[in-house]
Formats: sequence, C-alpha cells, structure tokens
Amino acid sequence: MAQTPARDELYERCWQARATSLACRVRAGRLKQEATAACWRAVQLLVDTMECRGSAAHARCEVGISTFLVGGLVDGAEAEATFENGRLRCPDVVLRRAQMVVAMGETFSDPDSGTVAATLDGPPGAVLLTVMRAFSRVLVLEVGAEPDA
Repeated sequence: MAQTPARDELYERCWQARATSLACRVRAGRLKQEATAACWRAVQLLVDTMECRGSAAHARCEVGISTFLVGGLVDGAEAEATFENGRLRCPDVVLRRAQMVVAMGETFSDPDSGTVAATLDGPPGAVLLTVMRAFSRVLVLEVGAEPDA
C-alpha cells in the first residue's frame, strides 16, 4: 500500500503550490499589461494608417503623372516602355499587347479616384496602367510627377 504523506510533507507541498500559484498570477498580470499595451499600439497604428491613406489620396489628387518608364518581361523577353511629352515609346510586342488591353475594354479601379478605362491616348496615369498591364512582369517602374495646374 502507498504511504500517507507526513504532515510536514503536506505543508511543503501546499507551500510550493501557493508559490507556483503566486508566480502564475504575477506572470498573468504582466501578460495582461503587455496585451493591453499591444492593443493600444495597434489602435494607434490603425489611426496613423488611416491618416496616411487620407494624405496619400489627397496627394494623388494634387499631383499628376508627366512621364514614366516601365521595364520588365513580356513573354519572357526583356522590354522597356517610356512616356514623355505625351508620346509612348515601346517595342511592337508591348504596343500590340497594350492595344489588346484597350480593345478588351479593361478598366482599373481605385476607391479614391473611381474607375479608369484602359487607353493609349488618354491621361498619362491611365496610359501607365495600360502599359503595365501589357507586361507579363513589371520589374522597373519610374514615374515623373508634376503638380497639376
């Protein structure tokens, strides 16, 4: 048969259980404080993000694209397209694919500026989106912007 623990041993086990319980409560309190701090930081980041998005939308309304360069791959081959002074310069393969994007009636949407139709002779921002869609993979994007008049 199993032996009954002695009184001193029972007191020792009780003391160890209480010490462990206290340590767990202290750790739980610290974890609760850390979780509260993390939640507060998350709320602050959310507010900051919302403010930045508002600023970016406002900046997009004030700045227009004047030039751009798109580089990347078209069906595995390297290609580059540039737009300056209202003229698009690109290889025939990029031009054909961009014309196909326009012919298919592609549109691009943005919650701030609405829907933009694919075009090769419209606003530079719409031409940029159309040319980017023509590439299989965009590797380089450079945009020159100037304030709207």
